[in-house]
Amino acid sequence: MKNFLVILFLLAVPVMATAQFNPFAINKHSSDSLYSVFKQTDNDSVKMEISKILSNYYLTKDRDSAIYFSEQYLAAAIKLKKPLHQASALNILSYALYRLGNYSKSFLAANDALKLAEDPANEKTVVTGEEFYIISDPHKARLALTASIYLKLAFLYFKSGNNAKGHLNLMQSIKIAESADDKFGLSLNNNMLGSIYLDINKLDSALIFGKKALTYSKESPIKTWNGIILLNIGRIYLQKENYDSAQSYFQQSLVVSQEQTNLATEGEAYYWLAKLFLKNNQPDSALVYSNKALKMYEQLRAPLKTTF
Repeated sequence: MKNFLVILFLLAVPVMATAQFNPFAINKHSSDSLYSVFKQTDNDSVKMEISKILSNYYLTKDRDSAIYFSEQYLAAAIKLKKPLHQASALNILSYALYRLGNYSKSFLAANDALKLAEDPANEKTVVTGEEFYIISDPHKARLALTASIYLKLAFLYFKSGNNAKGHLNLMQSIKIAESADDKFGLSLNNNMLGSIYLDINKLDSALIFGKKALTYSKESPIKTWNGIILLNIGRIYLQKENYDSAQSYFQQSLVVSQEQTNLATEGEAYYWLAKLFLKNNQPDSALVYSNKALKMYEQLRAPLKTTF
């Protein structure tokens, strides 16, 4: 049995090399294969690698599973004395909890992650930054992870109504992401800026940051959140009453999300298409997309309309 597990793990290695922080680099079959190894191995290093991949994989598909695997990732990282992996696990856990509406636990996880990620001495515990992020240089990878955690804190402060602290954490995230030249992080930061300007009806500024987010995303090796970026651009056009452009971006978001099996963003796309059809006096189409959105939200146990 142990020989079989070794063979199965080796077969999964090419998948693991591309999938660590891109949950859409693997499919259901490969995730099942990795889980088979995870259940049967007693090797903590293998458990940590697999739980890292699966926690990211399930983040857009099954939030309970994302929480389970991020906790397994954290436990293995603690056992192996890998503080930056611990920070990575807590960062994933924080976001999964945030999307389920458990803001207090999300906040605690993000703060615990930040303490670990902000310590430069922890760079010495890894050989390459790609052990816990998508950047090979350990220093830049640690900075990029730190920027990602500040972004989670920005989400939480904005959600609680503390816009001043939300803005402060967002600006800190952008500053650090720029210093690390983290295109993936900058795509998320600019997407959030676009959403903020949309919320205060500064639509031209919102569109500038939305399209900037899309540009950064295209330059990034990870396209994880392309769907949500396209969706937010659609929302801006909807607010501008440019319904043709809004529908085009919503449909692009839907196609990308379905290709990636990103259930979270697929549900968001259905929701906003329903809103669009309602505005266009097409109640039948609105009802169809509303029901599809509800099905997705129920599957993910997510609150309605959870766009960044």
